Amino acid sequence: MQTSYAVPDQHIFVNALKACAKAGVLAKGRLIHFQIVVSIYEPNTYVNNTLIDMYIKCCSLQDAFCVFERMKARDVVTWTAIIVGCGEHECGTKANQYFQQMQCEGIIPNNVTYIGMFKACCDAILQNQGMSLHACISNMQTEFDVTLGNTLIAMYAKSRRLEDAIKILEQMPKQDIVSWNVLLSAYVQHGSGCDAFVMYGKLQKQRLEPDEVTFISLLQACACTEALSKGSVIHLHILECSFESTLFINNALIDMYGKCGSMRDALAVFTSVAQHDVITWNTLIACYILHKEYSKALEAYTKMQEDGTEPDDVTFVSMLQVCSSLMLLVYGMLIHACIILAGINMDIYVNSCLFEMYVKCESFEDGDFVRGSSQRKDTTISNLTPTMNSMGSQDEELTSFLLQESLAGSVNGCCKLLKACSIMNALDIGRHVHCNVVETVCDFDMQVGNALVDMYAKCGSIQDAYSVLCKMQKRDAVTWTTLISGSGHYMDYQFAVQCYEEMVKEGIDPVETTYVCLLTACSRAGEWKEGCRYFESMMKQHELTPISDHFYCMIDLFGRSGKLIEADDILQTIPLSCPGVVAYRTFLNHCKSHKN
Repeated sequence: MQTSYAVPDQHIFVNALKACAKAGVLAKGRLIHFQIVVSIYEPNTYVNNTLIDMYIKCCSLQDAFCVFERMKARDVVTWTAIIVGCGEHECGTKANQYFQQMQCEGIIPNNVTYIGMFKACCDAILQNQGMSLHACISNMQTEFDVTLGNTLIAMYAKSRRLEDAIKILEQMPKQDIVSWNVLLSAYVQHGSGCDAFVMYGKLQKQRLEPDEVTFISLLQACACTEALSKGSVIHLHILECSFESTLFINNALIDMYGKCGSMRDALAVFTSVAQHDVITWNTLIACYILHKEYSKALEAYTKMQEDGTEPDDVTFVSMLQVCSSLMLLVYGMLIHACIILAGINMDIYVNSCLFEMYVKCESFEDGDFVRGSSQRKDTTISNLTPTMNSMGSQDEELTSFLLQESLAGSVNGCCKLLKACSIMNALDIGRHVHCNVVETVCDFDMQVGNALVDMYAKCGSIQDAYSVLCKMQKRDAVTWTTLISGSGHYMDYQFAVQCYEEMVKEGIDPVETTYVCLLTACSRAGEWKEGCRYFESMMKQHELTPISDHFYCMIDLFGRSGKLIEADDILQTIPLSCPGVVAYRTFLNHCKSHKN
């Protein structure tokens, strides 16, 4: 329409604004507002009301205020929209001012206006105003509709006046599940889990179907009261109602079982879930920390990284607690670097966790650095511009941090940090260590080179690992074996073979571990013939006696390829000196997978 130079009418503007409000696209909404201003039409009340609604839903309350103040004519919809918007954005005092002004102008509020005001009166400052308004409308109407009644229940519940909230519920001629959910949630938030169970018993007598929110509140009640048996019963109810597949329910189940002391059940729920979000991982990590299983929390964090889930501030704070408890200074420094790179807001809580970690790890100099940088940020925070949050500033801050003496003062320090990066799959931090620490501070010797190859290979960046290897003036079996291992792990069989052949051509003798990694790569690629050739080469050409791991690899190699007779032959020839449990388990698993 615009390309044909036709001027949209007010109905088209309204529909476009509603679309912007629904999608939450503020920039396009402002553009349409500009087109309305320059159009030949004088916007009527309906258009202005739609503008206010759009700005509120796009979280731009100041723009909504500007439109409201410029309006020549306002109706009850106008006043209601601005009051509801203030309530939704926690501007209760402003909502109350508009409500008083509305009454002064003789506009009679409707039920939606009252709903907006009651939401605004959840603010502690306006509790008395909310109760006065409740008394006022009680004199005007004896019954409340469900939505108005639910809002009143929420207002009293948030004010900790739960008895008044129950009275409202009992007076309502018609209730829905939301009415009960509000009360259940309030009891849990105020630490009254037992009362929540009582309310659930009453809810069941009302013959209302519980929904996802109901079950989440009940699971939270079980968690705060450590009521494992009740939690198990609630879990059964969830299965009966077919809510077990929802992410929120599963997160609540993991939290409940963890806090009730049943980590086995928590882990069972976790592994049964196809989809994990950051809250799922955070919940599992928090449960491990609660039970002082810090190593498992660290392992979960690593798997979270491998899963491709981005950690948030809650994750990092939890990991700082782990590092504090285990006195893992290098890991703690790595988490600090991750926080900087992720652009996490270094608020008082995050800084205090960092400070505590460094102090508990007896790195007092780094603790002073954190405390000093926190104080500097507190004094200059108001002068920061949005561009300071760009990736460029994060890179500079991270580089400055990594170049601290405690991190980069020695080859061993660099190698420890790179080892931590490889274990925790922190590729971005590893690249920073490589570019900004190793290249500028440390001598690039074989120890550092091997640490870099290991970091890149274990983080899945095989080409970067190979690039580092090529730049190393001196290489050993560890260097090549590390690269072969990484290639096999990430299913690049051809490259693993290429590295092996280059290693031999260079005159470096493979060691036992080299063949374990090479045979593993053959096994995963299904190359059983090549695996046999390398196994024979190991014994004849390089005169290496097979160890237990080599036999396990060969059993796995034949088993994956369906060669169960050959796998059984290897099993029977394993020397008695080699432990047989792993071998038999591997063989039986392949028999099961091939239904033999």
